[in-house]
Parts: sequence; C-alpha cells; structure tokens
Amino acid sequence: MLNLFLFSFYKEGILKSASQLPHWLGVMSVSMLPIFELRGGIPFGINVLHMPYYEVYPVAVLGNIIPIIPIILILHYISKIGVVKKFLHRTELKGNLVKKYGLLGLMLFVAIPLPITGAWTGSALAFIFSIPWYSALIAITGGVIIAGIIVTILSLMGITGAIIATIAFILVMILPYIKRRKNLPIFILLLLLFGCAKPQIRSELLIGKIHFKGNETFSEKVLKGIMKSKIGKPYDENYIRNDIKRVVQYYRDHGFFDARIIERSGKIDRKRGRLNYTFTVIEGERYQISDILIEGDNFLPESRIKKNIPIQKGMYYNAGLINISEYKITNLYARYGFINMRLNVEKDIHTDGVKIIYHIEEKDRVRLRNIIFKNLGYVKETSLKNEITLKKGEFFNLDEAYHTQRNLYNTALFKYAGFNILPVSKDSVDVKFDVNVEKPKWIGGGFGYESPNKLLFTLDWGNNYLFNVIRKTNVGVYFAFNLEKEVWTDVKMNYQEPHLSPLNLSQSGSFLHRWVKTKGYYESSYMFKYELSKSVFDIYHISLSYNFRHTAIETLAQGTVIEDTMPASITNSLALLSFVDKRNDFIYPTSGGYYMLSGEYAGGIFRGNNYFKRIVFQGSYYKKTPGNGVIVGRMRLGITFPDMPPEMISPDVRFELGGASSIRGYDEASIGERDIRGKMSGIEMILGNVEFRLRVRKRIIGILFFDTGNLWMDFSGPYSLKVGSGFGIGYLTNFGIIRLDYGKRLTDVSRTDRGKIYFNIGNPF
Repeated sequence: MLNLFLFSFYKEGILKSASQLPHWLGVMSVSMLPIFELRGGIPFGINVLHMPYYEVYPVAVLGNIIPIIPIILILHYISKIGVVKKFLHRTELKGNLVKKYGLLGLMLFVAIPLPITGAWTGSALAFIFSIPWYSALIAITGGVIIAGIIVTILSLMGITGAIIATIAFILVMILPYIKRRKNLPIFILLLLLFGCAKPQIRSELLIGKIHFKGNETFSEKVLKGIMKSKIGKPYDENYIRNDIKRVVQYYRDHGFFDARIIERSGKIDRKRGRLNYTFTVIEGERYQISDILIEGDNFLPESRIKKNIPIQKGMYYNAGLINISEYKITNLYARYGFINMRLNVEKDIHTDGVKIIYHIEEKDRVRLRNIIFKNLGYVKETSLKNEITLKKGEFFNLDEAYHTQRNLYNTALFKYAGFNILPVSKDSVDVKFDVNVEKPKWIGGGFGYESPNKLLFTLDWGNNYLFNVIRKTNVGVYFAFNLEKEVWTDVKMNYQEPHLSPLNLSQSGSFLHRWVKTKGYYESSYMFKYELSKSVFDIYHISLSYNFRHTAIETLAQGTVIEDTMPASITNSLALLSFVDKRNDFIYPTSGGYYMLSGEYAGGIFRGNNYFKRIVFQGSYYKKTPGNGVIVGRMRLGITFPDMPPEMISPDVRFELGGASSIRGYDEASIGERDIRGKMSGIEMILGNVEFRLRVRKRIIGILFFDTGNLWMDFSGPYSLKVGSGFGIGYLTNFGIIRLDYGKRLTDVSRTDRGKIYFNIGNPF
C-alpha cells in the first residue's frame, strides 16, 4: 500500500519529466520504473505522447526487460539487509503460482499486468526460488511480452479497457479473503484476455463537463472548441483520442512544440449518466521565429519575397501563417509565369527558436499561347475582347487570369466563369475559360411597406447584351401610395456602355421622371445624367457626371392649387465622385468597408436657378464578431456652400432624412426645416447608423439598430441630433435579405407615437 501511495504522489511529476524526453526514451524510462513498468509505459506512449502502438510496444517491452538481470544480481548482495529481507518475505507469499508451476508459473505471474505483478516482482521471485538467471530471463521476458499485448489492447480500448483492468485489480486485492483461490490467477489472466478479444463495449454514457488544467495561453473555451466531443454527445473513445491529438496539434501549430496532455481523468456522474473529463496540459516553452531563410530565389530578390509574406523574425511560430506564406510565395511567382514552381518549407527547431527555411525550385517560366472559351452560347467571343486582360505571347500572369474572370462575372452574362491552365510544353500554356451563360434579358420586381399605411412596388426590365455587344439598358418603375390617395411615382431609363475607347472608360446615361401628389403639394421633376467612369483593380472607382434637373412644385389647399409658390427650378451641375468598395460580399457583407467622397458644383458657368458647391462623404464599416455576429456602422456627412441665400435653394436638391434608410422611427422627410412643400429638408447633414446583425440560424438574421442625425439650413450644433432605435428580423436569400424592422424615435416623443414598421428587401446600408 505504501508503494501505491508513493506512486500516486509522484506519478504526475514522473510523467511530466518523462514527457520532456524524446518520445521513445520517455516510454522506455517509464517502463523501467517499478510499479509503472510497461503497464504505465504503454498507456503513456499511446494516450499521452500519441505514438503509434507499433512503436510504443517494442520500446516498452525492452524497457521492462532491462532491469531483470540487475535486480536478480543485486539481491544476491543485499538480501540479508533487514528491510530487503522483510520485502522478500512478503513477496514470497505472492509466489504460490511460481512455487507450484515453476517457470510456467513465473511467466503467468508476470503476464498479469497489474501493479502487484510484473517484471520487478517476478525477478524477486526468481531469486527467492533460486531459479537460474538465464531461465528466469526467458520466463519473465515471455510474461512481459504477453503483458505488453494485453496492455496495448486495453489502452486502445480506452474506458472499456480501464474498466476491465479495474475489475481484475479488485479481484486480485480480495485474493487473501477468498478460500478457494487455487485457479484464480489463471482466471484473472483469462478474464483479461477475454476482455481484450471482445469488441469495444458500447457505452450509454454521455459526455459531461470537460475541464483543462495547466492551460495558461489558450482558454478552456478555445480548447473545447477544437474538440469534436461535445457535452451531451455519446461517449466515444476514438473521438476522445482524436480530440487529444487535435488539442496537442493546436498547441504545436502555435509554437508549443513540447506541449503534451499528460493525463486525462474521468469521473462518472451516475445520476445524470454522464462522464466528466479533466485533461492536464503541459504547455512547455513557446518558440519564436529566430530567422527566415530563402533558398533558390534566382528571379525574385529575397527582400521582395520576405515583404510579401505575413511572418517576421521575432514572431511566435504560427503554422497558419506559414501556410499563408506558402500560398503568397507561390502566387507571387505565378504573376511572373512560374506556374510550375515548387516550394518546400522546412522548420529547424533549436534552443534559440525556430528557423524557417523556404526551398524554392523556380523551374521554367511559361508564356501564354492561346485563350480558349467553352460554352459561350449566344455570346460572341469578339465582344469579350475588352474583358480579357491576359495577353497572348507574353509571360503568363495568374493575377490577370483572375482579373479576366472577375470582368466576365461583371458583365452579368454568366452564371459561372471558371478557368483551367492547360500545359502545352515546358514553357507555354493555354488558358481555358469554361462558362455558363445567363439569359441576357431579365425582369424583376419588389415590394415594401412603411407604417402606418404606405405600400411600395418596383418593376424592372433589362437587357445586358444589347445589339449583340456588352451594352446594358434597363427600364424601371417605382410606385407607392397610401390609403389617403397620396401617390409617389418614378419612371427611369438607364443605358451603359462598359468600354469607351481609347481610355477604356465606362459611359452611361440615365433619365428619371418623378411625379408626386400629396395632400399638400404636386411635384413634377425631369432629371438627366451623363457619366464617365473608370474602375481600378475592381475596388477603386472614379466618375465625372453632368446632371440636369427640372422641377416644378405647386402647393394645394383641399386639392385646389392656391398659388404657384415656386417657379420651375432648373439645376445644372458637374459632379466628381470616387468610392472604394472592400466589402467581402455584396448581399450580406461581414467584413470590409465602403467609402465614398463626392464633390458637386451647381450653377456658375452652367447657369440655372441653383448656385452652390457641395461635398458629401459616406463610410460604412463591417466587422465580424464571435458567434456569427456582425457590427455595421455608417457615417454620412453633407456640407453645402451656397452662392445664393440658402432659403432660395429649391427643395428638390436639398437633403432629406427619415424613413427606412436613414433614421428609423421618423417619417420620410420629417427632419430639418420646413420647406414650401410642407416637408422637412436641409442643406447641412449628419447621419450615423449602427447595427448589430446576428445569424441565429442558417438564413435567419436578428437585428438591433441605433440611428442618429439631423438636417439644418445653417448648422446649429450636434446637441440637436435626432435619435431613433429598434430591432428587426431578416431572412437571407440569394438575391438579398428580406427584412422586417420596427423603429421608434427616442427624441421628439409623443404619446400617440407607436413607432414605425418597415418591410423591405435589402439592408438600408
């Protein structure tokens, strides 16, 4: 019992020390120790060091055999010592099997893999019964081999093996209290062998709580997230073993090359039928990158390669960043035609850190021989010439291949546009684009609702392949009305030609007619816009546009025109706009941002009725949070510098706030200063929105939002900001998110205000 006490007291320290040694030496060392022997060495190698059983078994057997001869020889010299003499006497009482069956009994005794048997006790019995050392060595070795097989199988069986071993141990402990026990040791051995031969027992236990000890760098939540075994799932030993490997690998991927899980202990909660686990972790030292070496880089300078990769000297080792570095180096070489380049990454671990060595084999640089299209259908290959940025005869550039692919998608003519690189010779390739053609003509519609009683409808028709070339045109109608017979109508027409030589600009023209009839006014507007634009790298856009606007407004009293309060207003302006779109997805972005800056000059040499200069900035930012959440923020600022009395600027070119896309809880055009229409507007604007969007199911989105802003004819300070807030729910589809929002104003609150309900397709920003 004293031995068992000492074993439990020093066990963790011994395993910690052994885990720092090379794996094979650690298993051998544990197997050489008394009480541990191979019954401790084999589980240590399989379950702690995660070595294959076929490597653990021979090392453990050898380690268990090594002490046999030294023990027998040493006992010849110390057997007369009092403590040793007492130990030998107690050991002799356990040797009935050896006394009766001789060498066979000695082999069977050692073959039973329990703490009170084994090679150490067997060697003592060989000395006690005067068995020659060479005969004892053969018998004990045979027993160690059998015990090793049994322990290996029990270790692979996991908790089932532990239960079988525990039952056998209990039987041995009650041996002294059983009168008829002549054949009990043989029975125990058969029990162990029978248990090992059976398939793993199906356990009805469920996984309970999982805890970690010794984890200082990574939280318990992170480590449990790596595991596939989850609370409430059926216990599966294979899952547990693989989970241990995953956790250890996670540590090693982050620079903890000596990390181990040295112990796992399970406790059964019988009331709930669950197995609670505790894992003991030894993290060890975390290694830093001591140096980065590039070998075989003949074409590109080492400085260019190192600048392109995300790892640097002095950083902690991170396997994920190493993998990204491999991709970036391969992609960098592919830009220059080295598509057959081979890259091998080697890590050299030493006491000062980790040296990362990139071995580059550049091979031949290839040229583009031909570009092939498959399944173009009605689309003529000649009409795609402006979309293709690859150049025949030049060195192949992978970036240009991806750029061409993006251009094909941007035409809206293809459902799918993929490409393959086809080797022709060692220094030339063909690129084959395999596409799936969309129908060029399309029709779409939508609807919305704004409380208390406003309904909105849209209908659009378009053609993306006008006159058998890539020209786009569309016609759309927007119609809204309420129960009070108020009507809002827009009719629009757009035309776009993506490529205008020689600068490869995009030109577009649009026409809009707006007609509004409300209780307080009529409005009739005609708007024309001509725009030239240019895209750079598909995310940077700049445009220059000429805008013409003609608006007539008449105020009403009980449906009768009382006076022509504002003569027809004409606005001529020139606008310069640039924006950057770095959102990762257009329909439901979760990262990136959208930033826009525009300047407009109205009147002056262009004449008209409105004279002003205007700057508008808008920025939207998207940040993913843990748990499938997204925080979205938008800021919009508008500043107008009037070259005429501000109140003379016509309402149709002022800013408006309120409604589903600005400050929810307020009616449309209900913020600012009252104009001749009876609506609210202004020429100075501040607008801020924050939303938290949480994906609670695969397509169900929960939404919380906060809106603020105001309009002024002359800025009077941020203290006068209007505020609205609310919540919503959305359903994510392939064409946009369908949202139902409820917003309520937090300023200008009245007793009759019950908030506003908005139903729309698409996010407000």
